Amino acid sequence: MLHVADPTPGVGRVRGEVILVENLGESALIYVRIPDIEGLTLCRVEGMTSVKEGETVSLGLPADVAHLFDADGKSFPRKGGALSDLARRAS
Repeated sequence: MLHVADPTPGVGRVRGEVILVENLGESALIYVRIPDIEGLTLCRVEGMTSVKEGETVSLGLPADVAHLFDADGKSFPRKGGALSDLARRAS
């Protein structure tokens, strides 16, 4: 799961444009367009959010829970290397 949050040490980051926000009450769904990624990325946050459509957000990618895949659908091993490479390309 991607987290919309303040910078945290040890967490990779990607930035994207908010396309749609759905405040559902107990949670909110935020649809984000990330450069060089096909389709939209869906983020879920607890409670309501003040994020607005058109804003740029930074998404946290905690290495211990991230599932990353290459263009062929093959998963990257859960090590800092793949996550660091993705975060570096996004910045």
